[in-house]
Amino acid sequence: MRILLGLSLIAKGWVIMMKFPYIRDVIMASGSGHPDPVNVNLILNSAIYSYLISGSLIFLGLMTRAAALIGLLVITASILFADFLSPFMNTDIWVNGLVMALQVQFMVIGSGPVSLDKLIGGFKFGRHRRRLNA
Repeated sequence: MRILLGLSLIAKGWVIMMKFPYIRDVIMASGSGHPDPVNVNLILNSAIYSYLISGSLIFLGLMTRAAALIGLLVITASILFADFLSPFMNTDIWVNGLVMALQVQFMVIGSGPVSLDKLIGGFKFGRHRRRLNA
């Protein structure tokens, strides 16, 4: 489940990156005041990279709890702004809710047995140090 969640977050970041001009134009044309193009670009770029990075880390099982927290913040913003404030945009709140629930689950339980965290955690670097006799 963790691997599928990571792949879906990577795919979502990739889709946002490929449709960047369209999404930017939709946000700029929305009736929410006069958004600054620089701020809109900054927000979209940070969402893209957070989806790609957190999805990659969750997929690999490396720092899963921190990556799930970052992804949880982005998906919460997505639900609040895209689904509630802009109902004309083509979003599915149920899929976002499922992704949010899965990220909360992986924040609680961690990465699981098949992950880089378990592989790296198996090495004990402190045990094999030599002591210098003075």
